[in-house]
Amino acid sequence: MSKELKPVRCGCGGKAEVGFTTSGLVYVECCQCLTETRFFHTEAEAITAWNKAMGVTDINVSHKIIEFLRCNKCNRIVDSGYKYCPECGCKLEFE
Repeated sequence: MSKELKPVRCGCGGKAEVGFTTSGLVYVECCQCLTETRFFHTEAEAITAWNKAMGVTDINVSHKIIEFLRCNKCNRIVDSGYKYCPECGCKLEFE
């Protein structure tokens, strides 16, 4: 009997949902604060990265924790893999 992998709730308390791009890539996003992972090739990879970023430590993964930044212009929370905000196009500044 296998356990189904599910995304845990976001740190803000919002519900996390798995999303798919038109090209078939997978990500997890919080419905409340719009925090999201980068794109992955499988649903399991996206959920594992999300759960690890949310502090779940009892999963065996080799992914690094996803870091997020807040855009200074539109205030959207953005994956640190982006150089420009996907919402407003502003160049993201790393501290």
